[in-house]
Amino acid sequence: MSERAGNLLLQPPPSAQPTVTELVTVGSLCTGIAGLDLGTSAALGGARLAWVADNDPDITFLTAVDQAGIEYTDAQEAVAVGRQVCDYLHAGHPAHAAARALKISNRSLSVKNAARFVTFAQTAYCPN
Repeated sequence: MSERAGNLLLQPPPSAQPTVTELVTVGSLCTGIAGLDLGTSAALGGARLAWVADNDPDITFLTAVDQAGIEYTDAQEAVAVGRQVCDYLHAGHPAHAAARALKISNRSLSVKNAARFVTFAQTAYCPN
């Protein structure tokens, strides 16, 4: 990104240098290969997935959650909760009740994001 010219260090103008807040937008072709692209994203300091070519419901679910900006600390735990939402719905509870239960057990989650989480779980894990 910079060149050395004699004793001077030449750098591009500040406006040409990427900032920490800018995220790379990528497409995903290899999430099934031990999460290669997810690992690459983490190594780059974050990336926004624009699309995913994967039929793994966990990847579909996590990608939707990530794109919605819903934060979680552990991907496996988020997947487990998503699957529990589907079980809750299959037991005859309505989606709004699942969102309410999710909001109650996750106080930092907004009502809007709780509803989104339930919708993403339904899409990924509930076949009917």
